[in-house]
Amino acid sequence: MGNNSNKQITNDLRYGNINKFIFENQLIIQKDIDFKDCPDQLAGCIHKCQLSQSIIHKNIIKLHKYELDKLNVSIYFEHYDYDLQQDIIKRKLNNNYYQEHELLQMLDQFVSALAYLQQQQIFHNDIRPQNILLTPNDTIKLNQQWVIDNTQNQQRYYAPEQIYNVQSNPFKSTSYSLGITMLHLMTLTSMEIVYLKNQVNLTLVNEILRCTNYSNKLINKIQHLLFQSPNQRTDFIFYVNKQANLQQKILFSPPKTITQTQRYINKQSQSPLTKTIQPRLSYSPFTFRTIAQTKTHPHQIIIVQSSARQLITTPSPMKFIKQQEQQSKLMFTPNQSLQTKETISNLDDSTANTDLDYKIQKALKQTNETLKKNYMLQ
Repeated sequence: MGNNSNKQITNDLRYGNINKFIFENQLIIQKDIDFKDCPDQLAGCIHKCQLSQSIIHKNIIKLHKYELDKLNVSIYFEHYDYDLQQDIIKRKLNNNYYQEHELLQMLDQFVSALAYLQQQQIFHNDIRPQNILLTPNDTIKLNQQWVIDNTQNQQRYYAPEQIYNVQSNPFKSTSYSLGITMLHLMTLTSMEIVYLKNQVNLTLVNEILRCTNYSNKLINKIQHLLFQSPNQRTDFIFYVNKQANLQQKILFSPPKTITQTQRYINKQSQSPLTKTIQPRLSYSPFTFRTIAQTKTHPHQIIIVQSSARQLITTPSPMKFIKQQEQQSKLMFTPNQSLQTKETISNLDDSTANTDLDYKIQKALKQTNETLKKNYMLQ
């Protein structure tokens, strides 16, 4: 696969020494593994190669082939030069936080890939931004964990039970690593700050999550990944099944409320930001109930997201919808306004660029002071 003339030899933090080349318009990486000093491990490597070739998922890096030459194995897998860590650094420089819908889309892709691996009983033990590649159309691709050279990598996002060497469900531990990775994406800040020498600063994890300015919907999803007890965490197959059941309920649920004179489009066409049922002027093929024997005021009836029974009347429904969408857009982007210089200057750490940076530094300082006090009391 590939000609020697177009191969580029390089050293990568994820893989070690590799060859890069283009084959059929696809960037390919060749990694050679020598088993001269440990021939007893050759059979295990071949088994992993065979298993990896059987993995076919749109969000997992594909192993194209492997070649065996005595005690040397060459593996060829797809590659993309851009990863989530690079994207985070770029966004951090421009204070360009991820929108909520982007994070939810990435979370769904993560869960889909990890649920697939769980069904195959394959455990991914190294979820973090530098091991997640991004395609040109913003699709994520998980690296297959066993090809990663961990000797060159930085702090891994371990679950607490992994640090304490407590045996537990490995897929629940991966859930925690995914939660920390999502927290990294939400804050554009490396979560190495929550790891001490032999423990996870759980208080700081909770404080950082509380500092983010995203909706409760997203925060609750991340909280379910970051429970301290592995038994409380959701594994990926359960999460996928829960989402599928929820979509089925939404698909087959009847419309909630209409007026006597106005037709409405069905639930799939709601505004993604306000969840407000929008009026439909043309003929609708759907049959709706009418409010029997009630005299409707000239105001439009709008269903509010916070409660299925709560109704609000307004003389201009379209204006109200636009206002709701504008407020939602603001809510979905973390506040990037600067705090006063006097407040920031009181911090011992480097100057914060945004309001979120300031909150994280403050939380870090407070938790460190608490740890020092507890240490002095012991």
